[in-house]
Amino acid sequence: MTSLGNASTLPQALTTPSLWERGMAHHRIDDLAKRGNRWKRFEKRISYDQHTGCWNWDKVAVRGYGASGIYGQRCLAHRAVYIFLRGPVPLGLDLDHLCRNRLCVNPDHLEPVTRTVNLQRGFDARGCKNGHPYTLENSSVVHHGDGKISRRCKLCHRATNKKAKLARRMREARC
Repeated sequence: MTSLGNASTLPQALTTPSLWERGMAHHRIDDLAKRGNRWKRFEKRISYDQHTGCWNWDKVAVRGYGASGIYGQRCLAHRAVYIFLRGPVPLGLDLDHLCRNRLCVNPDHLEPVTRTVNLQRGFDARGCKNGHPYTLENSSVVHHGDGKISRRCKLCHRATNKKAKLARRMREARC
């Protein structure tokens, strides 16, 4: 474990109370001291949400994700901050937002996972179009004729079938 040393030897960006309150003291202090000016630039673009613990990116967003640059290359802000504070993302892995907030750049809310796991977690968190959660009891797998596989919410499917059955009975009663 690295010694934090004398506070006067650290860049001002590391000694401001807000950074210590945000729990950043454990993030590679030596690396941040070397790149203090870059971190100051990043920190100006982040707002801290006390209720969720998210560090929300306040600048450019692309498809709901914050966008920035690191080492002269454009990339997503959460990846840039993760690389800056934690190091490189392992090869072949995506960063999953555990908080489900795409603008969050807090490295404690990001987990390197495979693309399959990341997509599955996002799909499970969203649920069906009516907001019902996808659970084993509440969903079924549908195999389509074109080879595609999808998930269906049993509650919504029952409601749709009930409406269709009622409409059919109404049409038959008119005849």
